[in-house]
Amino acid sequence: MATTARSTSRKRSSSSKKRTSKAPRVATARKQEVLGLILMVLSVLFMLAVVTYSPEDRALALDFSWERALFPGNNSASNALGLVGAALSYTVIHHTLGYATLLLAALGAVWGYVIFRHRRPSALPMLSVLTGVGTVLLACLIGWFGRALDTDLLLWSGGAGDSAAGWMTRLFGLPGSLILLLLGLAVTVLLVVDRDIQRTIDRLEGGGAALRARLLPWWADLRADRAKRKAERTQLRETRQKEREATLKAAAQPPPARPTPKRPNPPPAAPPAPTRRAPVPDPGPRLNDLFAEPPPPRTAPPAPTTPPASAVGWGGRRRQKR
Repeated sequence: MATTARSTSRKRSSSSKKRTSKAPRVATARKQEVLGLILMVLSVLFMLAVVTYSPEDRALALDFSWERALFPGNNSASNALGLVGAALSYTVIHHTLGYATLLLAALGAVWGYVIFRHRRPSALPMLSVLTGVGTVLLACLIGWFGRALDTDLLLWSGGAGDSAAGWMTRLFGLPGSLILLLLGLAVTVLLVVDRDIQRTIDRLEGGGAALRARLLPWWADLRADRAKRKAERTQLRETRQKEREATLKAAAQPPPARPTPKRPNPPPAAPPAPTRRAPVPDPGPRLNDLFAEPPPPRTAPPAPTTPPASAVGWGGRRRQKR
């Protein structure tokens, strides 16, 4: 029994030594954290390169190569990530799905966060598939609007989305392709929100009923307040109309005669003071008066003679001599 116990203890010690010797230098958990962090950083850099795309970098993007990357020279791009960002954004915009690929970059950041936090991605694989399908449908829908409205939406739809939209419009026409694209997006969104469509519809109906129950009292209060304000405006309008009529009626009546006050007579003006004229001095006899003849003496005029009474007839008329 003792020998068997010693042998078993030796086996356990040897197995433990083997395990400790085969243990990795970096723990698996640390590796997952580094992988998640790398995914998040790469997703952010990808989004930054796509968002800062500039058409001025097209020549640099077309001429980009490993040699240009190692020896860039004086070439500088306006993209936030330089020559690499210019080449990457040009490829994404003109050959893939344009700005719609930002959804895929966000999905990569989510995957990185889940891995970094050591969480179990139970629904993340299905969400990734639906996000990819929704990205393609969204790019095609934006390309459809660009062709229908005759506008340049290549930045949003990308070259692939625009080409797919053109193929669908030629195959199904403008109305048919729009209906199919909207249907696909609606189904994708419903599956993303909840994988059971019936449950999603039930939730929408419940949300609509709750919203209606909240809005009905508010709508009733609003209508009551509106009716109250309308009644107040009507009453105020009637009051102003009555005041205006009373003012017009008072203006139409003649005003009562007011007694004119008697003004006191002004005092009589004082007579003007007599002005005394200065005496004119006598100049004395002139030279012409010495040689002039004296004026004739003044004689009294003859007195009027009254005719005798016999010469005046009856009635005071003078008799005419025959």
